[in-house]
Amino acid sequence: DNIGTHGLSAYQVTVEDGGTVNISNTELRGISINENGGKLDIQQGATVNVTNCGSATVPAVYMDKDNENTLSVKGELNVTKTDEAKSTVIALSQNSGSAADTTGGQITGDIDVGEKAAMIQGGGLYDTLDEAIKAAASGQTVVMLKSGTIGETIGSGVTVVVPSGMSLTPSDTDILASAGALEIQKGGQFGMTIGG
Repeated sequence: DNIGTHGLSAYQVTVEDGGTVNISNTELRGISINENGGKLDIQQGATVNVTNCGSATVPAVYMDKDNENTLSVKGELNVTKTDEAKSTVIALSQNSGSAADTTGGQITGDIDVGEKAAMIQGGGLYDTLDEAIKAAASGQTVVMLKSGTIGETIGSGVTVVVPSGMSLTPSDTDILASAGALEIQKGGQFGMTIGG
């Protein structure tokens, strides 16, 4: 609490079932994962609370953008603020070898992936939704990170998730005839125009 620099700056952080980490009121980042191969791993039953950290230009949680880092949230990651000058941003690594897996987890905060448009749960980040769909194998889930269009048919056994606040527009109706699944979460939107 009331730390003048980063709250927790590390190579890898693992919070196990039943564990709780509370970081608050840091001048800079609440959590900073800095090195190549770094990981923030919040396991099922674990909770990480980051409150009033960072600033308008400094994210509260940071995964070095130039390295291959992994964010895994099976428990809870809560990034909040009561001071408007602070940040709720979770800045994910934008390196193509990086991964993010939030299957079964709960995140409160604003995820920033730079220019990345989609991720495969437990896999990498992709520049476009279509690239992620092409790369996904049966049994994998593709999550949109930005609103956009889809032109690629969703493959057999692949699920595409449109999260709350995102909108998806297909370039044609072929995706509706695929063997994959489309999940529109509460607050997500799917829209298309047929004909004229």
